[in-house]
Amino acid sequence: MKNNKAFTVTELIVTTTLIFIMVALWVFIGRGHIKVAMLNEGRIFIDQIIDQERRYIAVNGVPFETGSYVTKSAPLFIDAKSSGYFSAFKVLYSIKKVSTSDSYLVTIMVKDSTENSDDAFNHVKITAVYSTTCENKDAISYTEEVK
Repeated sequence: MKNNKAFTVTELIVTTTLIFIMVALWVFIGRGHIKVAMLNEGRIFIDQIIDQERRYIAVNGVPFETGSYVTKSAPLFIDAKSSGYFSAFKVLYSIKKVSTSDSYLVTIMVKDSTENSDDAFNHVKITAVYSTTCENKDAISYTEEVK
């Protein structure tokens, strides 16, 4: 009787096949979970920006506008590095007349660092619009772009 300590070809083929099946399952199942996590992170990041924007409006009377995408904003005390996935944000606003007072429609956009790269799997951009007269978080309108 031989005492072989090596793997047989059959054992190697079975192991390789099992690993291949697990990777294939992750590609189809795991990607959906990753995209949901990205979208949730983007909404949380936008909520942080909205909270800071409301504080800024309470002190200064008008919303803070970045104009273009920025990675951090000192007046809002927001740094995109605090977000694990999103690398830049933009805040715009417009005046909306409501009876005797002015209301502001504030638009916040967050984007990831892969937007201009070839990595189409990871591209996510989220836009949120809210009115400064409405304090209800459910009144925030989100638009999500996922590739």
